[in-house]
Amino acid sequence: MENEWLKFKKYPHIGKPLTKKKDSGWVKRFVANPDKIANHKFVPLLHRSISQRKYRPAKDAPKNISGKRQRSVSDKKKRHIYYPSHLDSVIYAYYSHLLIEKYEEYLNEKPYGSVAVAYRKIPIENGRSGNKSNVEFAFEALDFIENNKDRKLSIIVADVTSFFDNLDHWLLHQQWKRVLNVNNLPDDHYAVFKNLIGKRYVNENELFNRFQNKLIVERYKPHCQSPIK
Repeated sequence: MENEWLKFKKYPHIGKPLTKKKDSGWVKRFVANPDKIANHKFVPLLHRSISQRKYRPAKDAPKNISGKRQRSVSDKKKRHIYYPSHLDSVIYAYYSHLLIEKYEEYLNEKPYGSVAVAYRKIPIENGRSGNKSNVEFAFEALDFIENNKDRKLSIIVADVTSFFDNLDHWLLHQQWKRVLNVNNLPDDHYAVFKNLIGKRYVNENELFNRFQNKLIVERYKPHCQSPIK
């Protein structure tokens, strides 16, 4: 789909939201102009903390009538969410689109291209429409194991805590260049990269408390309905 990266969201942030009708034209021209992005002043991210509890059964928990173990409430876990401004979110989406295209080209030349599945849209085969989900990927892995019982196979299961928070920025920079097949990142790509790793942000509550009397709020207006005839 053409320009599928161009999505306008309505969450509150510094500055007014963008709209598809009024802003699509100039936004597309802006984000596709490398000189504009290289000199763009990114707005600080808006930080919000979300508390979540998980309901999981303990191994020694008693079972109910249906045979399922009773679930207990775990301690609250905080998730830190960071929102870019409306224009910046489109910039990120556009450069993500560019990187995905280059990444697909990069994987096409690698023998392991078919097994790298994270953050990719891989079409379903056999004439079916749509892209593969985790169900298809899991089935393929299990099917491979089933068909190779005579071989000695190893399975590695890992869960990396706060993977993106602890990602080596130098390594990210190197891989970014590798995917683009360049010795140095172009100025526009470097501007996006530098802003991403800088992670400048303001806390949502502090911002709203300080400017609560100057906020512009768009009230929800229900769609008009025609009278039933």
